[in-house]
Amino acid sequence: MIIALIGFRCTGKSTTGKILAEKLDIRHIDLDKYIEKENGKSVNDILRYRGENVFRDYETAALKSALKHDNSVIACGGGVVMREENIKLLRQNVTVIWLEASARTIAERMRKDANNGFKRPSLTGMGAVMEIT
Repeated sequence: MIIALIGFRCTGKSTTGKILAEKLDIRHIDLDKYIEKENGKSVNDILRYRGENVFRDYETAALKSALKHDNSVIACGGGVVMREENIKLLRQNVTVIWLEASARTIAERMRKDANNGFKRPSLTGMGAVMEIT
């Protein structure tokens, strides 16, 4: 059994993945952490210095590797579904669960991350967090 968690950034994929894997007593694979370990650089640094296309190549390679491990929960990055190849991979013998959160919750989590020194890459170039009223 392979379960893949997808969804927008800050919807809880990594946290939910850890909890679910623990409850099911199976492996947890966080794709962003896997990419960082394999490349010796943070996701931010890969995006900043190598670009999004290279990061997406790393992400696809990480997904292919993760899918080789049966009995696992995979916490995918928010943009994993931006590539058709990744969508096809996820549709093959994988239970895919889409997590969602309100815009307010996402903004609050991003703000909390930023306050704790974790900088998420901007998707728009306009900053990571907009004001939600």
